Amino acid sequence: MYREMEAAGLPEPEYRTVEFMLYATLKNHKWVENQNAPQVTPQVELSHDEKLLAFCAVPHTQTEMIEFLGLSDRKHFRKAYLKPLLDSGKLVMTIPDKPNSRNQKYVRVSKP
Repeated sequence: MYREMEAAGLPEPEYRTVEFMLYATLKNHKWVENQNAPQVTPQVELSHDEKLLAFCAVPHTQTEMIEFLGLSDRKHFRKAYLKPLLDSGKLVMTIPDKPNSRNQKYVRVSKP
């Protein structure tokens, strides 16, 4: 078996024992090829909250934020995204004394 595996260019078997059981791992060509292939790191998709916080590094209106996320329902946006971010303190109003001002914008709180 060892000669055949060596002739085929395969790595030697790996052995391990667990509670008096012997396990042997035999690796085929696909495994050998995959080990030599460059490793690709998968892209991580950001959540809407993370995208919104990155977008709000500079002040933006509610309409601009909705358009940026590709949403259409203002009420859902306020309930699902804007209010939780405001309540958590990650996002603040530029005119906190007038929350319903037409000039109201929102900005991310800078990290100290």
